[in-house]
Amino acid sequence: MELAGLKTMTSNQKIDGHDNFMVGPNANVKIEKHDHTHHHDYSLAPNAKPSADKAREQFNALPTDKVPKPAPLAAGSRIEFPINPAFIGRDAALLKLAMALKGSDITAIGQITAATGLGGIGKTQLASEFAHRYGQYFAGGVFWLNCERAENMEAELMACAATMIGDPAISDAMPPSQLIATLTTEWQSPIPRLLVFDNCEDPTLLEHWRPPSGGCRILITSRKSAWPLDIKTLSLDVLERADSIALLIHGRANLNADDPSIDAIAEELGDLPLALHLAGRYLATYCDDDIGQPTTYLTSLQTALALTHDSIDHPNNDHGETTTRHTASVSRTFALSYQQLAGDAPTNTLARQLLACAACLAPGKPIPRALLKTLPENNHDETQIADALNLLQRELGLLTREKSGELVLHRLLAVFVATQEYDGSLPQKQVEQVLSEQAKQINDAGLPAPLRAWLPHLQHVAEMASQRGSQHASRLFNRLGYHLNMEGLYASAKATYERALKIDEAHYGQENPDIARGLTNLGGVLEKLSDLVGAKAAFERALKIGMSIHGENHPTISACINNLGRVLEKQGNLVGAKAAYQRALKIDVFIYGEKHPNVAIAVNNLGGILEKEGDLVSAKAAFEHALQIHEDYYEYDNPHIAVCINNLGRVLEKQGDQASAKAAFERALKIFENALPRDHPYTQIVRENLSSLDGL
Repeated sequence: MELAGLKTMTSNQKIDGHDNFMVGPNANVKIEKHDHTHHHDYSLAPNAKPSADKAREQFNALPTDKVPKPAPLAAGSRIEFPINPAFIGRDAALLKLAMALKGSDITAIGQITAATGLGGIGKTQLASEFAHRYGQYFAGGVFWLNCERAENMEAELMACAATMIGDPAISDAMPPSQLIATLTTEWQSPIPRLLVFDNCEDPTLLEHWRPPSGGCRILITSRKSAWPLDIKTLSLDVLERADSIALLIHGRANLNADDPSIDAIAEELGDLPLALHLAGRYLATYCDDDIGQPTTYLTSLQTALALTHDSIDHPNNDHGETTTRHTASVSRTFALSYQQLAGDAPTNTLARQLLACAACLAPGKPIPRALLKTLPENNHDETQIADALNLLQRELGLLTREKSGELVLHRLLAVFVATQEYDGSLPQKQVEQVLSEQAKQINDAGLPAPLRAWLPHLQHVAEMASQRGSQHASRLFNRLGYHLNMEGLYASAKATYERALKIDEAHYGQENPDIARGLTNLGGVLEKLSDLVGAKAAFERALKIGMSIHGENHPTISACINNLGRVLEKQGNLVGAKAAYQRALKIDVFIYGEKHPNVAIAVNNLGGILEKEGDLVSAKAAFEHALQIHEDYYEYDNPHIAVCINNLGRVLEKQGDQASAKAAFERALKIFENALPRDHPYTQIVRENLSSLDGL
C-alpha cells in the first residue's frame, strides 16, 4: 500500500525517518552542404566498355570523406528518379553508406536502431540521391530494380538489359531469356556497378537475382532489418530537427526557420520526411491563405490529429507528389506494412495487440521492452512475445529498436494504429490497469530508478485516463506521485497527489478508502514541504475516514497515526509523537508480525524520539533493530536501509565513536547515491553529516 511512512530528514537531525547509418567509428569525416543546382536530365556518354583496371581505379576514387556533387552516370545506366532539388540533410548517412559500399559487397538500408523499415522515412529517396551523387564512380553504371512485386522482376531486368545495350534494334530482337542472360552475365564481370534493389522485402528474391560474383555493389532499400549475416544493415532515422525545419521551409520565402510554429509542426509530424514534405507543399500551396499560415496550420494539425489532416492523408492529395513517385499519403504508406499483420495466425494476432498497446503509451517515446511485454491480455510465454516483437521490428519496421534495446512507435504511426479496428477499440483499460499494477510493484520495492524509463508512459496514460474518465486515473496519478516523492520532487508529487485526490472526491464523495489513502500520501508530501498545518489536517481527515470504515487495526490507520507522530515531533511535541509511534507500532505488529518493513519504520521513528530524549543506548538498539528488519526483508541495499544506517551513525557520533559513525555515514551515502538522484534531500543530508564529522 502506497502510504507515507518514513520520517523526513532535516540537516540538524541528520535523518529521521535521421539520418544516421550506424557503421562504426568515422573519425575526421568532412561533411559538405549539398549542391542542389544539378537537377537537369543527364546526357550519357557513348556506351563504351571501360577496361577493368580503369574501372577499378575510378571506383577507388569514390570519396568517403565528403559528399560529391551530382554528376552524369555511365552510359547504359537505368535510374527512374531524377535528382531531388529539395533533398535535405542525410550527409552523414550518405558518407557512411559510401564507406560501407566501398568496403563490402552488399549493403541494405535497413532500420536497426531507429526507424527500421518505417514507411515515409526516406529509404528510396536516400538511395536515389546516393546513385546520383556516387554513381559517377561506377564505370559499369547504375541499375535500379523495383522489387516491390516479385512477379515483375523479369520485366525490371529486361528494362535494365535494354538500357545497358543501348540499341533498341538489338534489344528488341532478343528473346526475354537472352536479354536477362546477357545482363546477368555482364553483371558478373569485374567492372564495378551499383545495383539498387528498391523495396526488397524478400531475401529469397535477392538471393535469386543477385550476381554470385563480379564487381557489382548492391544497395537494398527495405522495411525489413532481419537479413542474412553477409548483408550489412545500416540505420536510417527520422530527420534531425534542424533538417526537418529546413525541409518544411525549403524554397518558401514566406516561412521563417525561427518561427516556433515551424518547430512545433515538425514535432507534431515526428520529423518524418514524407509527412514534412507533404506539409511543406501544403504550406506553399496555401501560402496566401489563412489555412497556409504556420500558426493556423499547426492548430489544425493538433485539432485533427496530424495523420488525419487533409495535407497528410487526403485521398486525392495533389500537394504531395514525390520525386520517387511514392504514394502521397502517410496513412496509406503505413498501411502497406500494417496489412502484413492481417489474419488469425497467433503471432500476427499478438503483434497487433502489442502494437495497439504501444499506441496507448506516450507518443514517440522509447518504450522499455519489459513494459511492453507486460501489457497484452492473456498469458504469453517469452518466445511468443519475442516472435511478435521480431515481426513488428525486424520484418515490418513498425517498431524500431534503439541502441539501449528500447522500442519506439512513431507518433504518426501510433495515430494510424488507433484508427484501425482492434476488437472495437484500443486496449486502453488493459494498459491502464497493468501499468498501475506494475508501477505499484516497483514503488513498493523502494527503488525509484526502475520506474524512470517508464515515467513518460505513466504520465501519458494517467492523463489519457483522466480525460476518458477512467476508474484507473486516480490510482495512476497516485503511483506517479509516489515515484516523484521517492525522487525528492516534492512540489511535483504534491500537485500529482492533489489531482488524484480531486478525481477520487469527485467520484466517491468524501468517505472512501481511496480518499483516505490519497490524503495520507498528500499529507506526507506537505510535511516534507514544511506545511505542517496542512499535513496535520490531511492526516487527521484520513484517520477519521479510515476509522469509520476500517476500525483500529488497519494499515491506513497505522500509517495515519505514524505520520501524525512525525508532524507532532517536528512541532516539538515529543510526548505526543512518542505515543503516536508506539500506537502505530502496536497496530503494525498486529497486522504484519514482527519482521515487516512497516514495523521497522515505526521502530526507527521511535529511535529518533529516544535519541532526542537523550537515551542513546535505547535509540541505538532501536535503529539496529529497524536496520535488521529491513536487511532481512530486502534482497538488496534500499533507501530504507540507508535511513537506519545514517540514524545509527548519528547515535554513534554522539557516543564518541567517530570511526564507526563515519563508516555508517559512508555506507548510507553509497546506498543513497546508487538509488536516488544526486541532489536528493536525503543524499545531501548524509553528505552534510560526513562533512560535519570530518570538521570535528
